Amino acid sequence: MGNEEEYFRDNEANWDERTRIHVVSRDYDVEGFVSDPTRLSSVVQSDRPRLGSLAGQDVVHLQCHIGLDTLSLARLGARTVTGVDISGESIKAAEDIATRSGIDATFVKANVYDSLEVLDVDRTQGAFDVVYTGVGALWWLSDIDRWAAVVAGLLRPGGTLVLREDHPLSMSLGDDLNNGLLIEYPYFEQADPFTDSEDATYTDVAEGAPAILNRVNHGWNHSLGEIMGALMRQGLVITEFAELETVAWQRFPRGMERDGDAYRLNPDFPPIPLTYTLTARRQEIDQTGARGLLRGKKRNALRLADVDSEYRSAALIAPHVDITNPLVRRVSRSAPRLLPTPKIPGVTISQIHEEPLLRLYVPQKPSGAALLWIHGGGMVMGAPQQDDLLCGSLADTIGLTVVSVDYRLAPEHPFPIPQDDVLEAWTWLGDHAGDFGVDRGRLAVAGASAGGGLAASLVNRLRGLPGPHPVAQWLLYPMLDDRTAANEHLDEVDHFVWNNVDNRHGWGALLGGNELIGSADVSALAAPAREIDLSGVPPTWIGVGNIDLFYQEDLDYAARLRQSGVPVTFSVMEGAPHTFNTLGSDGPKTKKFMEEACRWLDENTQ
Repeated sequence: MGNEEEYFRDNEANWDERTRIHVVSRDYDVEGFVSDPTRLSSVVQSDRPRLGSLAGQDVVHLQCHIGLDTLSLARLGARTVTGVDISGESIKAAEDIATRSGIDATFVKANVYDSLEVLDVDRTQGAFDVVYTGVGALWWLSDIDRWAAVVAGLLRPGGTLVLREDHPLSMSLGDDLNNGLLIEYPYFEQADPFTDSEDATYTDVAEGAPAILNRVNHGWNHSLGEIMGALMRQGLVITEFAELETVAWQRFPRGMERDGDAYRLNPDFPPIPLTYTLTARRQEIDQTGARGLLRGKKRNALRLADVDSEYRSAALIAPHVDITNPLVRRVSRSAPRLLPTPKIPGVTISQIHEEPLLRLYVPQKPSGAALLWIHGGGMVMGAPQQDDLLCGSLADTIGLTVVSVDYRLAPEHPFPIPQDDVLEAWTWLGDHAGDFGVDRGRLAVAGASAGGGLAASLVNRLRGLPGPHPVAQWLLYPMLDDRTAANEHLDEVDHFVWNNVDNRHGWGALLGGNELIGSADVSALAAPAREIDLSGVPPTWIGVGNIDLFYQEDLDYAARLRQSGVPVTFSVMEGAPHTFNTLGSDGPKTKKFMEEACRWLDENTQ
């Protein structure tokens, strides 16, 4: 039995000597990587769907070894890449390869557990958009909870962990498969490591390569539950998980066969997972907004003083609507329809009695662009008439022809009925654009709150359908992620106007029951934040107040859109609760915010 420092010293010496073998091995093919500026490492190539677009992203690669994966991330367009590894020889090799490849990268010798200090990162703010960890990394770490804390600290809010690792089931099996697949090592993390003293490594050994003299090395297995639990305890949300039958290296000396650049068990053995992939994103622990309110304090400490003075009076007197009461829901649905139609100079307001019913706002001086508007109401309330002034203003000020859809509401009409209704409305707009002098190539989608979520869902859905396709989406404090409602800790925060209890009822109504909220069975069509691939989404504007319940999920969605290469404008109103534009519509801050939002919409529908 030794101590952790001794274990890591042994591992550092062992990897220093492995590095001298790996840099001249055929398996790593360093010369081929240097000479071909388009080449990516096989591991990063496999992870491209999970990584998405790295354009403009700051990426840190933990346990980077000789840096081929790190430099591949740079070749995918990352703004900056930083590699961290315990082996000094690995860092030297990585720096040499980066220089020879003409890639700007930073490599730092450090134990993973010291990364925050060595990279001078404030763990409350983070410094990276992506933390990447490739195959064969976690085995060399003694404490998975400490690792997860480092990952969370390195990530900016909304940042993503991308992990590909050897499956702990595979690592618990004995190496000799002559007697079949037999468990020989603990599946769960143990205080004492597995200690090995072989002179072998996992690559081919070139003729004349130096021998491994520092043979002793130490590793620790970590169960899937321990890994996921450690990440969740740090406030990270797991967004994707998959188990694979292949692995990047020859895990067992016999009984394996090639599968492209990877290996799998040959047909003599039943298929088992040899690798897994996982992505997770960082959220604010308290989820009360950009100010970091309540961190380490009572969660229900959100005060009226946290509300900007422009909204404070309205927030104080705004009644809380009990949406669980069927009578209250009926009144909230019918009341907007009883309002007189406002007279907006230069705009004609009418209704088209299609299914679903459509409300039209046609400007006297049309710009040739049109907008599908989707009202809010938590999926259970509301009507197009409640947004007459906003839709009329968009028609008047920037010449948009606006079509507002009266989609059917939950719980009477659960998923996917509302989503199908907005698709019908979009189809109608595309088919009749010419009737209003509208260019089918200048159509956009917009919505507020639940309508913003329906708008995002529609935009994602339209990527797989024939045109027309929207040129922009404009989302005002959108309701995107059922997993927020599943977080019962948020019930303790008294969010103004719309709290998490309301949120849970809205999602439960849409999904057909609260038991589905937060489960793996929720479709990305219902909750657009669950969409894995966001590539091909048009330019996006998202506006939200920083004390809105939806602030964090909106921030996360904006970050994931950026990672997918989507141009995103994320506008935050300080001290603004949900529906702030209706609470303080005449205030100077709200007017400026909405003017800038309308300017973005005008510019992106030209």
